[in-house]
Amino acid sequence: MAPSYSGVWNLQTQYQYRTGWPFDLNLGSKALTAIGYDDTNSAYSNVVERFVFESAGNSTDFGDLSVARSELAGFGNDTRALFASGYTGSNSDVIDFMVYASAGNATDFGDLASAQRRNPFGAANNVRGVFGAGNSSGSIYYVTIASAGNTSDFGSPTEQKSHRSQGMVGSTTRGIYAGGSSLTNVIDYFTIASAGDSIDFGNLTATKYEISGMSSSTRGVFAGGRIDGADTNVIEYITIVSTGNASDFGDLLSSTGRGASGASSSTKGAIIGGGTGGGGSNVIQTITIASTGNASDFGDLSLEAVDGASASDAQAGVQSPASLPAALGLFAGGESSVAAQTVIEFIDIATTGSVGMFGDLTSARYGMQGGASSATRGVFGGGITVDIMEYVTFSTKGKATDFGNLSANRYVVAASSNSTRGLF
Repeated sequence: MAPSYSGVWNLQTQYQYRTGWPFDLNLGSKALTAIGYDDTNSAYSNVVERFVFESAGNSTDFGDLSVARSELAGFGNDTRALFASGYTGSNSDVIDFMVYASAGNATDFGDLASAQRRNPFGAANNVRGVFGAGNSSGSIYYVTIASAGNTSDFGSPTEQKSHRSQGMVGSTTRGIYAGGSSLTNVIDYFTIASAGDSIDFGNLTATKYEISGMSSSTRGVFAGGRIDGADTNVIEYITIVSTGNASDFGDLLSSTGRGASGASSSTKGAIIGGGTGGGGSNVIQTITIASTGNASDFGDLSLEAVDGASASDAQAGVQSPASLPAALGLFAGGESSVAAQTVIEFIDIATTGSVGMFGDLTSARYGMQGGASSATRGVFGGGITVDIMEYVTFSTKGKATDFGNLSANRYVVAASSNSTRGLF
């Protein structure tokens, strides 16, 4: 029997009873779940609840969305959760955000710029969120998570299907979604840093839709859904870095995966709510992503949730890099084989190695040959065929901000600077 947790402990006793210490929920891996359709009260819901992966138990109230809706996308980085689009009697173009560290109601982020969507997927790394492919003709869009604003066009899915997998599946570099109505077993992937059309990854074990998704840094998992109008409890997985068909992982506790949302920590996946026959479920189930096997009971939502959305501050794709290097170099824009790009990437000048995402330019372009900078601010100028100048602050990832204009549209511009003056 463990002693009282009060008073002074020696190191040996602390080690002996370490598993019994109360867990501080504020230090855990937090997941936020937008209920979606509240099957308990037969109404669209604006309720958002929170649970912590390290402490099994029921979810607690966190705040409210700006608009009650279901069939929305959830994604985010390690500080913000975004809930985008959805359905509330009609399609919605609303994007809300919440901060994991502070319970409270959602704040307006921007709008889906070109069309309203329902049933989209969502994926992200620590800088950029990508979502879309909802409805039967859905495109894919992206936002820079740290910088509120409307969406930009990203590309197109390989198939025009709605009811894609719900929940972030991917790594720091790659996003993945699967399934869809009408019916399909296709799994697609895209490179988060490079706007362009999705690429075929492989196939699910069956044609299905309303699937929940989750992932570690290496493995993606898809659970539940509907097959030919019937609910399924099947869980299957893929290896993110490769391409290929899904393999059997295990089973849900019951066929409660239709319209469930998915969330992940770096090691665990959660299947949240969902439909069960003709009704909804409030059950939260979990799996250990690295180990195939059946799901386990974790706790309950306060409501029966169908077609909701979730995001987590601990999903593997949003964890790296934890901080920016002291010796920072930035590269912006450029042209891929698909289109001009907005992405700003960084390197650690002091070491050799790969790049990471820093943010986005305000518009896609190439032909910028150099930039000007001080120790705190970098400025990019020109490009095909614009006079734009915009700046970033090295210590803060996000979207570039307008600085001013060159005297004319210029590209292939040489640049130089000291700590106070830049020349183009």
